[in-house]
Amino acid sequence: MKTEILLTVFNAGRPYPLIFIMVFFLNIGLFSQTTESDYPYNVGDIAFDSTRDNPAFEVIDEKQVLPYNTKCGMMIEGERYRVVEYFSTNFKLKPIKGETGYIVIRFLVNHKGETDRYRMCEMDENTQLRTFDKSISDKIFDLTKKLSGWKPVVDKNSRLRDYYQYLVFKMKDGLIEYILP
Repeated sequence: MKTEILLTVFNAGRPYPLIFIMVFFLNIGLFSQTTESDYPYNVGDIAFDSTRDNPAFEVIDEKQVLPYNTKCGMMIEGERYRVVEYFSTNFKLKPIKGETGYIVIRFLVNHKGETDRYRMCEMDENTQLRTFDKSISDKIFDLTKKLSGWKPVVDKNSRLRDYYQYLVFKMKDGLIEYILP
């Protein structure tokens, strides 16, 4: 399984699915100034929720959180390779027929490289909302929260900034087929 995920993610000849590119940029353009309560499955801001978020998690300015970083790549030690390796090593579940689609986890990385405000959206292959087997979604969510090494972003004025990050898991029969971004 480990080799299959690495080959799939790093295969330069395989383009990202067009649906991801369209959904990602469409959502950024339409919902970038909205809050989560306006569109619960959007790519916009992630509002603090006292029932699931850490109240001690520091954000410099709620209105100045950088959008999903497309220019610098994945801001984590070891970059994409480390993320793929981490999930390849730690996601140990048996295949479950029919558990196919996408699991998207969005979160906020603060100016200290700490993470919080995790949100998950589960979709079928046609990007319609669905629910995966709890063992799958819980495991991916838990592993994502434990993934460490996120780097803070420094803006052009040399100021530390908070930013949003996301991971998209393409699932095929309960196994990770590939990970974006």
